[in-house]
Amino acid sequence: MTKKCEKRLIFFKKSCFGIVWFAWVLKGNRSPYRGIYAGDLTQSGVGNRFFGGMGELRKNLRFVFLGGILSTIFLFSGVSWAEPVFEESLSAMLRRSSPDFDGPNCFNTALLATGVLPIDDVRYVDWEEFEFYLQHAFHLVNGKPERGDLVVYAASSERDHAAVYLGDGQVLHKKDFNSSYEYRVVGIEEVFDHEPGDDRPRRPEDPAPIFSDEEAVQDRAFYRRDSFIELPEVPFDLRTAKNLLDFVLIAVLEHAPSWDVGENLGIVSENLTGVMTRRYSDTPQITVLAKSLTYQIYQSIIAEHFRSVYAQSRPEPIERRIYFSPNHYLRDLILLVGEVEGFALSEAEIDEVIKKLEDDRPSRRLDLFEAVHLY
Repeated sequence: MTKKCEKRLIFFKKSCFGIVWFAWVLKGNRSPYRGIYAGDLTQSGVGNRFFGGMGELRKNLRFVFLGGILSTIFLFSGVSWAEPVFEESLSAMLRRSSPDFDGPNCFNTALLATGVLPIDDVRYVDWEEFEFYLQHAFHLVNGKPERGDLVVYAASSERDHAAVYLGDGQVLHKKDFNSSYEYRVVGIEEVFDHEPGDDRPRRPEDPAPIFSDEEAVQDRAFYRRDSFIELPEVPFDLRTAKNLLDFVLIAVLEHAPSWDVGENLGIVSENLTGVMTRRYSDTPQITVLAKSLTYQIYQSIIAEHFRSVYAQSRPEPIERRIYFSPNHYLRDLILLVGEVEGFALSEAEIDEVIKKLEDDRPSRRLDLFEAVHLY
């Protein structure tokens, strides 16, 4: 490669990054997904690869300015930046293998494939969380559907299923949250047809498989993802609570695929997210995720520890054992709960909270938010 080509390549890379940076600033220095500040972009190494850190960034502000100009041109020319994101996420979903753990469902599949959730955010998504994103990240399509549009079934009633339109009458979907179900490409009217996962042995409390639902299939609506996603910000005084929930989310994403949520996160985590669902009911940015995580943790624990008839006949000793583990995760969890309540807990104080949990092992009802109030 000649020096002239190398210079042009560097100019192109820096200009592209300038576009991204300008868009980030334009949207209030916040990521639409995780609430990450623009400054974190350089700390994470992304900015360093392009600019060599904040010092070099200041020397390259002309590229940020150029990005702003190009951003404005794209904005008013009607060019959608979201299309490559859609296609990248959708292509990744079409290539990936199905999750081999319970939890990921049709709503999660739809949000992953449309790029609303990060591609590694594979977990259960409750219908309320799905509705939250549907309200803030999509708009109803009145005309002909396009590749990448959401298909919502039973759209005027329960909204009990979702898929992603691929074109030519085909959709990508996952019929159920159980690990027996796979990501599948089927006809738009075939999402409730029989699948291999329908034949698996079922527990009495499991919902019966849906083999056909003509009414839900015909009552469908299409939604298109917005080019810019504007999610409501978490109130400043609740950011410690959001940090706590994100900490649990990261742990769930790590341990659910390994089938060791019960051993490492325990029932105490399920209790905590359940409490957060009720405690922050007026803040949907928190409560919808808390509700999804509660059900994901519950499903993981059921799948890991209560699949056999023998285990189902003697739940008490198993629940006592997996109530919590005195590991690093638990200590960090207690520390973050303390921060939510306004305490900077010492190691000795964290030990005191763990003792409270140990005393509560028979009943397994302790509210961690109350437990950190030691005196």
